[in-house]
Amino acid sequence: MSSTVFYELRGLVWANKAAAKKRFTDDPNLRYIRSSLGETLLHWFAVENCQEEIAWLMEQGVPLNTITNFGSSPLVEVIELGYTELALFLLEIGADPRPINNLEETALSIAQERGNTTLILHLEAALLEWADLPETNMVSATEERLRLDAWLKKSRRKPRR
Repeated sequence: MSSTVFYELRGLVWANKAAAKKRFTDDPNLRYIRSSLGETLLHWFAVENCQEEIAWLMEQGVPLNTITNFGSSPLVEVIELGYTELALFLLEIGADPRPINNLEETALSIAQERGNTTLILHLEAALLEWADLPETNMVSATEERLRLDAWLKKSRRKPRR
């Protein structure tokens, strides 16, 4: 499918959810449509900090845990952009915290770099929840724990045990 269809559908989600829902019903494959950058609709709305649209897209079956052409997940992108509340929402609805982008960054490493202790604690807990699930091109929770301990030591914070 073309990028034109992606942008048309994005506009419908933004302005006319009933028409967008009909398009999803008529062609379920539209749930997986991507932009030329490899973004799904959910990813695009995450970058725009649109929680309501993300929740609506999830109801329509649009996948949450996807990766762009640059290896970035919606969770990684929103943390890079400083959208803490949206990152917490994504974690709550099941965002996988393990993907590594093309710059070898994870959601946790970005939160650490930005000193976002709220997200660090939530990501650490999420990594533990995801620890027993199969991994593909993802770091393990143990590796993240070691990175977190190193960051906490560097910043003179006490590690959580």
